[in-house]
Amino acid sequence: MEKLGDAEKDLFRKSFWLMIGTLYMNLMSLLFWIIASRLSTAEDVGYATTASSLIMMLSGVLTLGMDISVLKYGSSRIKNEIFSASLMIVAFSAALTSIALVIWQGRGLYGEEYRQYIMILAAVYPLFVFGNLLSVALVGAGESKKVMFIRIITSTLKVAVIIVSAAIIGIINGIIILLSFSIPAVIGAALGALYVRSIYTIRMRSFQLFREALRVGVANLPQKVFGVIISNLGTVLLAFFTSNPALVGMTYISLMIMLAISGFAGVFSTVALPQSVAKNSEVYVHSLRYGLFITSALAAPVGAASWWILSIIKPEMAHAWRTLTMLTPVAVLITSVSNVITELNYKGKNREIAILGATMIASLFVFLYAFTRLEGTREISIAIALILTYAIALTYVFIGLKITWLLKNMLIALAGTCLGAGIGVMVSTQIHPVMGGLIALSVVVLMYSLIFKVVTIKEIILLMRSVFST
Repeated sequence: MEKLGDAEKDLFRKSFWLMIGTLYMNLMSLLFWIIASRLSTAEDVGYATTASSLIMMLSGVLTLGMDISVLKYGSSRIKNEIFSASLMIVAFSAALTSIALVIWQGRGLYGEEYRQYIMILAAVYPLFVFGNLLSVALVGAGESKKVMFIRIITSTLKVAVIIVSAAIIGIINGIIILLSFSIPAVIGAALGALYVRSIYTIRMRSFQLFREALRVGVANLPQKVFGVIISNLGTVLLAFFTSNPALVGMTYISLMIMLAISGFAGVFSTVALPQSVAKNSEVYVHSLRYGLFITSALAAPVGAASWWILSIIKPEMAHAWRTLTMLTPVAVLITSVSNVITELNYKGKNREIAILGATMIASLFVFLYAFTRLEGTREISIAIALILTYAIALTYVFIGLKITWLLKNMLIALAGTCLGAGIGVMVSTQIHPVMGGLIALSVVVLMYSLIFKVVTIKEIILLMRSVFST
């Protein structure tokens, strides 16, 4: 049997509870939108999703990366000062954003009827932002299980609100959909504040630490903006460049599936940052191994059965399977770059983090524009643009920053994902997509556990035992 250190066990245990919370939240979110789309008009769903995207974009950019500062120092001796500084900065930013929303009132967006949506958004925005910051603070302090509880409660409440509203009224509109994820935001912020009270103390003893919180946050802002562009603005850019709503819709679904895969495994790099700082150890090396294994194990089956998955969502989407299949290796690249950013944050290389994020933003704009111009690559333009963007980012990492320790693990994950998905696609078309997905998963496990022994089955068993033994 293989021996595991306390760092690996601690990392996996805390990441496991966060993954469970993330999985439950994603499943309930899917259920929520299925119910919403069936019980309301397409116009109402459009209004609500616009408001949802708007709040995600604003919180991703205007909180100035303070969540990264809180995460990094959440288990260190200066956690109270960093938390206090970040809280002050976010409070100021949230107040200004809400005031701006009240002044704007949605002018130029849809019409007069959308004003009430923006007013609700202005009221709930600070609570949404604070709820997210408090959850990150809990992760930074090693309290992943508490975050899991918050996500389970708020996600369940979101679905419950819309079901109860539908049962009472019979049909739901955009306002009810918006309130269905606004009310849980209030509960989430309250629960986060309740948990945080016993862990952090509001204290500001040094302006230097205030500057440190701001410095770390602003350095991470470009890469956070890049994440916002992928999840919210990427399809908007595609719409602008192609003027093809059907293509945009199918691309959006594929993109969300890919981001769900990378986000699920990304919890390892999230948990690894505060642990690396607290232990003064390179814990992120293990987060890369586990994160890439899970990413590859999820991405390969999805790539193999892509046409079947898309047809379940909507039959006419099945012909867009190439986009989803090509996006699966992108999930591996996202996990790799996330761990690089964790290392750079751990080592305090703020300038390099900012350059990396800015480079990725510029590359995505250039490549997306270029490949939407070409007839042969238009349908898969987002996949090609993302692959090349991450290729440039990793070139900067390997050559410019001379960070090569992740290369072996990344190449194994890419090989497993591409080989598994390739063989799986053939099996899916000839036999059945479920069989194709299982074959793809088997290829990944074979490469990881038996051929290269990066993450063995015995190690996974030991890690799972450590989760439930405490």
